[in-house]
Amino acid sequence: VKEGKTNYFQIEKGGLTAARNVKTGKAGSQHIRITWDTAFAGSSPIETYEIWRNDTKAGEVKHIPQTTQQPFAFEAPVADTGKNEYKVVTVDRKGNRAETEGIKVI
Repeated sequence: VKEGKTNYFQIEKGGLTAARNVKTGKAGSQHIRITWDTAFAGSSPIETYEIWRNDTKAGEVKHIPQTTQQPFAFEAPVADTGKNEYKVVTVDRKGNRAETEGIKVI
C-alpha cells in the first residue's frame, strides 16, 4: 500500500511512461545484460521496448504483461571499446514513445 493505493488501477490517469528500474550488468565476458520493469501504458497498449546503444537501435523486446518479479531482459555483445550509452524506449500501439535516461557503460 502506497499513499492508500493498492494497485495500478488506483493511480491517477497519465500518459505512457518509460520503463522503470533499468539496470545494466555483464552477462559473461562478451555480453551486456539490460533489465527493466514494465512501463505504464497511456490510452493505447504497449507493444514493444526498443533498446538503443549510442543512438543506434540494438534490438527490440515484445511487451507482455509482467506478472512476476522477473524483469524484462535484453543481452547484446559488448560494443567496441570506449563509452557506450544504452536506453530503453517504450513504444505503444499508436507509435507513442517514452524513453529512459541513458545509462553509460564503460
